Amino acid sequence: GGSVVGGISDGEAYLAALSPEGDIVWQKEYTTESNGDAIYAVRTLWDNGFIVGGSIDWGTRWIARLDSDGEILWQIRPENDKVGNIYDIQITSDSGFIAVGEMWPIRTSDPDMWIGKFDSTGSLIWQRTVGNPGTDNFEFGMNVLEMDGGNFIVASGSGEVTLPYSVLIKHPDGGYLYGGHRTKLWKISATGSIIWQRDVDV
Repeated sequence: GGSVVGGISDGEAYLAALSPEGDIVWQKEYTTESNGDAIYAVRTLWDNGFIVGGSIDWGTRWIARLDSDGEILWQIRPENDKVGNIYDIQITSDSGFIAVGEMWPIRTSDPDMWIGKFDSTGSLIWQRTVGNPGTDNFEFGMNVLEMDGGNFIVASGSGEVTLPYSVLIKHPDGGYLYGGHRTKLWKISATGSIIWQRDVDV
């Protein structure tokens, strides 16, 4: 009946569990002492633990599995030679995780959208990036949603849109609802292939 909130506090990743009345049950800070740690997404798991996504150590993508008291059970940094953030993470029907965010290739000034699929232990199953050169083509994944059949819908930011403030939810008719700013919507297969892409600009 309570809730959990995540974010950043004084440069450290922050998570707090709240009672139904809004009182703090516990709160934790997770830090690499780099003053650049943050939690951007948190989901409650089947065992009342949590999966969180964000960044640590000044822009390294970070996923952590926590117990019901917020203690770290395992944590990973998706491996490559590039920095970035994770802006959304969801539990998938196979009890794994799908995460989206951004990746900054070395020696470039604009990010690419990044999406990664993980099993329940945090092992990477697949990952891919999508991006175009040039600062007018900023790409980053803001929201991800698993659809029936195991495919995924991803909402991405691009161009001058640089803040991941949006929402993507399932609709009872089998579709989905998106709310936010100008975006690109992507349909990604269960194995990470692009099925289609649509621009949404009202």
